[in-house]
Amino acid sequence: MSNKIIAAYIRISTDKKQKVDSQVADIEEYCENHSLEPKFYIDEGFTGNNVDRPAFLRLQEDVFKGRVSTIIVSRLDRISRKAGDGINIFEGWLEKDINVISVNESMSFEGAAGKLTRQLLQKFLLLCILFLRRLCILHLHHHQTFR
Repeated sequence: MSNKIIAAYIRISTDKKQKVDSQVADIEEYCENHSLEPKFYIDEGFTGNNVDRPAFLRLQEDVFKGRVSTIIVSRLDRISRKAGDGINIFEGWLEKDINVISVNESMSFEGAAGKLTRQLLQKFLLLCILFLRRLCILHLHHHQTFR
């Protein structure tokens, strides 16, 4: 039996009239139905446009110290609103073999199908990174050419 924790991450934006309660309720219902006991990491009043959030940074520290087996969110956009940040975060989690569950998007990396999905997502993320790098190089080249 693993001593790793199941993490539940919640982020409430600064610009919306959201409540922590709805995300907590969604995650608690999922966990109750699957006999899971999560540790909550809650960032209230933080934008998803950057990853400099106290609870998120604690979660990342626990992930990279090998303390976390699963991360549960109500929706994936709770992790990051920026594609580049999201890609890097997911890539790091997938490399650590973290199971990510989005309860309102019916997404999980559990079981054989989840493993295949994780492998495909890793390949897709790599392609996204390569595409973004290439796009940056082309952009820089274009600006240097026309100066």
